[in-house]
Amino acid sequence: MDRTNYILLHRKSLDSQVFASAELWRLWSWVLMRAVWKKQSFPMETGRGFTTVNVEPGQFVFGRHTAARELKCPPSTVARRMKKLEQLGNISIQASSHYSIVTVCNWSSYQHSEQDIE
Repeated sequence: MDRTNYILLHRKSLDSQVFASAELWRLWSWVLMRAVWKKQSFPMETGRGFTTVNVEPGQFVFGRHTAARELKCPPSTVARRMKKLEQLGNISIQASSHYSIVTVCNWSSYQHSEQDIE
């Protein structure tokens, strides 16, 4: 089964604070679709050249300006809503001066592991 084409959603989401807000639900769905399902490395341009960023399942490299373009809303709105998802315990954000790593909390509890699919 090609794991790159889908994510799992649980019906318990219907009772969440995130689902109660159309804007947060849209962002949360985007976050889930951006998270990688297996370890990956990405070359990133920084002020001093390039570096390699390693991400684990349930993580992705995040920049508010890129996210704003993809979500068609202002960067400040994306940042505020991401902070709300963090406060609700859906994500954690590790910021650096050039990018952030977003981790979906409890990723493995509701996204099957690679071994579950095979």
